[in-house]
Amino acid sequence: MGAYIATKGVATYAPPAAFASQAVGSANERSAFMLMEEFFEQVSTQLEKVSETQGAAIEAAARLILDTLRGGHRIFVFGSGHSNLLTSEIVYRAGEVPIYTPIFVGGLLPTDYPYHRGALLERTSGIAASVLDSIPVKEGDAILVISNSGRNHVPVEMALGARARGLKVIALTSLGFSSQVPSRHPSGKKLYELADVVLDNCAPHGDAAVEVPGARGRIGPLSTILGATILHALSCKVCDLVLEMGLTPAVCLSANVGEGGGRPIKIAESLEEFVGQE
Repeated sequence: MGAYIATKGVATYAPPAAFASQAVGSANERSAFMLMEEFFEQVSTQLEKVSETQGAAIEAAARLILDTLRGGHRIFVFGSGHSNLLTSEIVYRAGEVPIYTPIFVGGLLPTDYPYHRGALLERTSGIAASVLDSIPVKEGDAILVISNSGRNHVPVEMALGARARGLKVIALTSLGFSSQVPSRHPSGKKLYELADVVLDNCAPHGDAAVEVPGARGRIGPLSTILGATILHALSCKVCDLVLEMGLTPAVCLSANVGEGGGRPIKIAESLEEFVGQE
């Protein structure tokens, strides 16, 4: 086995001798590719692009959310596969706002095994309609649908079904990715074409950003990092708008900070509930 070795308070990893003997070239030669540095640069560049291009869309989404809450309605959030990670990222999370009602669907979660089954299920018609029929959505609610490519049956039908039921739709997707691939849905539609507001995560086609010499694809996916940043920015903008009204929004505290963290907090179904929690 390899070992972590602490030297002057800094831990470094020593690989097993057998593995080290298989390494190609010297340490200097191996580091010349600098894939890690390239990834950090790509993250920084795309985050800057998000900041420069998505402000207006984020504000539009925040106003839609606030209008929905003012009308006494819910904000639902759905993503399948790895997009579901972003649902978990904003629901009942430290530093977030308690306004998002999650939609979790077994078989479409990134923890479900075998993993390839989820990708196949996402291309199956009828799942989204059954999900919407089984939860308390109603006209006037809103839904945030997250899908990087926006091309598969489940996210497309989630948006179509939500609209048919009188919900407003916010899409979080990659326009650069989605615009380069055909829809798999019989309607020919993609998620961004069905949304009232589109949040573009600015991730590249295929998601990953760093070329690996000799490999069949790139490494370093960006959609989760960029998507999480957009969603947290969205919640910050919602709070901006609430504060402009002279009200104080509720926020979720870490369960590991002080004595008040981790106590139950209600997911708000109206503006009054959102600002009425301490």
